[in-house]
Amino acid sequence: MNALSSLRVFALAWSLYLLTAGGHFYTGDEETLFRVTESLVSGRRGAIDRRWEVVDDRGARTYAFAYGFEGVGGNYYGKYGIGQSLAAVPFYGLGSAASQLLPRYDRRWILRFFVSLTNTLVAAASVAVFFSLARALGCGPRAGLLLALVLGFATPLWVYAKTFLSQPLMLCLLLSSFLAAVRRRPAWAGTLLGCAVLVRFESLLGAPVLLWYGGLSRRRATWGPALWFLIPLALALSGVGAYNVARFGSPLDFGYREEFSSAWYEGLFGLALAPGKSLFLFAPVVLIGMLSLKVFCRVHRREAAALSCLVALLVLFYSTWHEWDGGFIFWGPRYLVPLIPFLLIPIIGRLKQEPPWKGRWKAALVVILFASFAVQALGVVVHWHKALSHSYLELEAAGLTKPEIRRQLLYNPAYSPVLSPFRHWARSDRIPDFWWIKWMELGDAAGYAGFLGMSVLAGSTLFWARSLWKRPWGSSESALVTRILRRAP
Repeated sequence: MNALSSLRVFALAWSLYLLTAGGHFYTGDEETLFRVTESLVSGRRGAIDRRWEVVDDRGARTYAFAYGFEGVGGNYYGKYGIGQSLAAVPFYGLGSAASQLLPRYDRRWILRFFVSLTNTLVAAASVAVFFSLARALGCGPRAGLLLALVLGFATPLWVYAKTFLSQPLMLCLLLSSFLAAVRRRPAWAGTLLGCAVLVRFESLLGAPVLLWYGGLSRRRATWGPALWFLIPLALALSGVGAYNVARFGSPLDFGYREEFSSAWYEGLFGLALAPGKSLFLFAPVVLIGMLSLKVFCRVHRREAAALSCLVALLVLFYSTWHEWDGGFIFWGPRYLVPLIPFLLIPIIGRLKQEPPWKGRWKAALVVILFASFAVQALGVVVHWHKALSHSYLELEAAGLTKPEIRRQLLYNPAYSPVLSPFRHWARSDRIPDFWWIKWMELGDAAGYAGFLGMSVLAGSTLFWARSLWKRPWGSSESALVTRILRRAP
């Protein structure tokens, strides 16, 4: 009954993600993706306005510009893949229905609230998939649960679950594709990777790795699994090409006008050691995964080779991009978020040892896990984008140019949220940045709904946490399903 256990892990993670959700957008990237969703629902085929008025939950009105370019027919189109916008369509529908029931509140705010919850579901699914992968690779149920919770709440996935950015969905689909490959289901692996390509095209770099792992690396390589893998992937690529033609008139025009202008060593250094973007500062737990790779390789050599190649390819890709940091007013190394579970997988090899850690290693493990959780808690509680934007405006007022501001935010420890947490905390006007607190501030029906939602989600989190810790394997569900099947005609 591993599937039922995964569902319980999903329920726990989703309850906690909903409890700590912000209920709003943070960046213009999210607004652009939302506008594409709105365009698809209204039948405009992805065309959006170049400039629009934004109304937040406090009634403040600002103006924003879409991140995109003029395309076919003189229409304006977003430059991002269609996958994230398509995934939000059900949440947009829920928001539209809720706006009919709450006519006194601004419909635009309600729609954004529901769409902003998309990644809470996606991140929870990622945690459940990671639990299933740990079990498939021989990890015990309780150890697999702990490892899945580490991914969910001790890495930047928790912070980005509050956003409408595309990295959590790319993570979920890439991880699901790898799990399908581990289970030797090439058609599912190709389909899920194809969906990841619809979200972010660089996911295609995982194709040769998964193709090799799925069959071509075996002593008797067969082309049957390879074809089952490639057919759905080819269909997804056709969909990407058709969407590009509809937007910009060419299947190879993805909407990006930027270039790969950074030296690979500059990007690699920044992603590893820059105070404002270091993966090891924003997710210290990945150090445990990297130190466990040798042990993991002894038991799972092919898996170790596959995940190492996948991580290396995507890190090199992002290191040469002109904005390798993913935007200097984003939380941590945004582009590397989809790679974090692949850096944690080697821990499975360590957990399968008896005992996995002892002496100083155990003490170091506790310190690293606590540090990882504390960093994410800071990003979840504080409105990180406003805090970083405040630093940007401060440097701009001091007369610095944009390249100089970027260097300060990336390399000056004083502006790093991790190395200067109190400075970061003081620069945010929303603490804690949770949706139910803002709803209770509104009063009336919204205040009651916020309090009720908080109470239900807190109770749900405690219920599923207690249930999983006592019986992580799901023996009670197994007995229940067995009784139901016996009574079935």
